[in-house]
Amino acid sequence: MMLKKQIQKTLQKIKALLIKHKIIIPTQDTTHIPYIRQNNNTYTIQKNINGKTHYYGTYKTLGEAVEKRDQLKQNNWKQTNKPTPTEMKYISKHPQGGYIIQKSINGQIKYYGKYKTLEEAQKQKQYHIKTGWTQKPQKKQDPDRYITKTGKKYRIQKQVNGKVKYYGTYQTIKEARKKRDKLEKTHWRK
Repeated sequence: MMLKKQIQKTLQKIKALLIKHKIIIPTQDTTHIPYIRQNNNTYTIQKNINGKTHYYGTYKTLGEAVEKRDQLKQNNWKQTNKPTPTEMKYISKHPQGGYIIQKSINGQIKYYGKYKTLEEAQKQKQYHIKTGWTQKPQKKQDPDRYITKTGKKYRIQKQVNGKVKYYGTYQTIKEARKKRDKLEKTHWRK
């Protein structure tokens, strides 16, 4: 019986090393990998702290998720790096603070609300993904969608194919909104 426990511990260590060095099969069972849950073809890092689930992002590969989880553990679960494009998919920083969720459905941008923290927005985004975006989008569209305040200027940016694309920087919010509206009408062609 003791030998069986030693073998199981050794196998767990080997499995952890394989994952750490990204020597894994993408469809590998993640039920025994601490803080990582598989959602279809993505991997989400989550940890319960004081009875509350905290989300630390979703990644395309298990290797990326393990790497990020290890960074978080080294930093006592404090986010030190900027969120990855995968973490920010459908989420934009609001110029007046907070974060908004938007998604293109049948060529139209749908607005799914504003949240005070990135963690809240990520949690809500995960809910929408799990439910197939069945919750109706909010009718009021954010007037500052795709606009981010950088210093005293306003920048238009949009995520395209997982990468952030920039559409110019403007002196006033009014100028940025006018240009953004024009870009939306032309399907983001400059």
